Amino acid sequence: MKGTLSGSARLAAVAALIVGGASAHSVVTMDFSIVLTGFTPGGPAPWATLTIEDAGADTVQMTLDHHATGAPGQFLSKLFMNLNSFPNDLTFSTASPLVAGHTFANDGINLVGGPYDFLVDFVIAPPPSRFLPGDSAVWTVSGTGIDENSFSVNSPGGVLALLHIQGIGPGGEESGHVTVVPEPATLLAIGFGIAALAARRRKSA
Repeated sequence: MKGTLSGSARLAAVAALIVGGASAHSVVTMDFSIVLTGFTPGGPAPWATLTIEDAGADTVQMTLDHHATGAPGQFLSKLFMNLNSFPNDLTFSTASPLVAGHTFANDGINLVGGPYDFLVDFVIAPPPSRFLPGDSAVWTVSGTGIDENSFSVNSPGGVLALLHIQGIGPGGEESGHVTVVPEPATLLAIGFGIAALAARRRKSA
């Protein structure tokens, strides 16, 4: 006869799914939904989404989608990220005309919430070439030990990833820095918290 799970068992099962998913997945998705500094972009959040996926040994592919549909003149200018380790053989490759350049610098890129390890610069002029709503850019990062989880780490200032959006406001004169929520690390912590709660309930039962 099939039994029913107790409340504690159900909590433990949910925690196992969350924790197991965090450690076994091959894709990391970051939604830029929180304004850290400056002005709020037009349109509903998330204003952009970054997808990081396995692209082979020591290589990931990153896809950044800009979907701030409420304000067609807004454009992405810079993406700041972190690495949980910093191999000395990092390489960057892209065929996207939206990408202007990149920088790798271990804790060497200073900005609000930083310092950061990795910067991607996007084209900002002329205006038709900018990273506008509806656009996507794809690039790859390679290096010893790099995988899709290598970028799921906060900066010393507590920021997982930071995106600079310009062209905000009626005249396009404002800009803002937006960041990611929820963080993959936070999701993992929630899983551990649920597991701890389930264990506490079992102990007190």
